[in-house]
Amino acid sequence: MARIKLWYLHCYHSEESAKQPIQPGDELELSINADAQRSTMRRNRMWSGRRWNLDLTLEFQTQAEISLRDLDNPRAGDPHDELGKFTISPGMTEGAFTFNGHGAAYELRWGPL
Repeated sequence: MARIKLWYLHCYHSEESAKQPIQPGDELELSINADAQRSTMRRNRMWSGRRWNLDLTLEFQTQAEISLRDLDNPRAGDPHDELGKFTISPGMTEGAFTFNGHGAAYELRWGPL
């Protein structure tokens, strides 16, 4: 069984501006599926320069798939934006991944417990 910790998500550039008058920045949804089972979903509002300390421990046998999206308003014609997804396998005990869909730039860092 692999055990790692997701340390943080850093925003280098948000998909939406922090200066928007109604809902500034990105409303993020971080989804984690460990061994094809949804195990965690977290939400947070982010914009350029912010860091989201996750401090999440993941345990999995074969893989953990992590995806990030910016939640928008589909009823108003603004669908959710998929910012990216990647898979961590048991041999990947430390690293970083950059989500860069729709012009955003978020870096997720993980490592050993």
